[in-house]
Amino acid sequence: MTAPISSHVRRADPGAGWRVDPLTEADLDELYPILADPEVYAHGYVMHRRPVSRADARALGRSVFLPKQGQADGQGGGRVAYAIQLTTSSHLGPAGALVGTSAMAEADVHNESIHLGGGSPAAPHQT
Repeated sequence: MTAPISSHVRRADPGAGWRVDPLTEADLDELYPILADPEVYAHGYVMHRRPVSRADARALGRSVFLPKQGQADGQGGGRVAYAIQLTTSSHLGPAGALVGTSAMAEADVHNESIHLGGGSPAAPHQT
């Protein structure tokens, strides 16, 4: 039996001003400004539709980012989505602001492969 991939990976880079933690239900409201920004989609982000309200963004986040969250099994199933948050204030927002997501998915220990990315970025004009 293959050991599961840990969903408890946390990464902070104080010098860069960001941290990465597993995405939770509590983060979904903060995704709305990012997911609703037309500039994100104007530059080629087509992972899902653009939400029309905060409630719609919450529902979209539950259906896109949270299924099988933390259930990566090392055999290609499950995933871990991460919230990218600022640790210091910058042009992207105040310290603590959620500015995007990333993910680890399709982890296959036998084939030594994993898909990294598949997240939502801050709009290009914000970076």
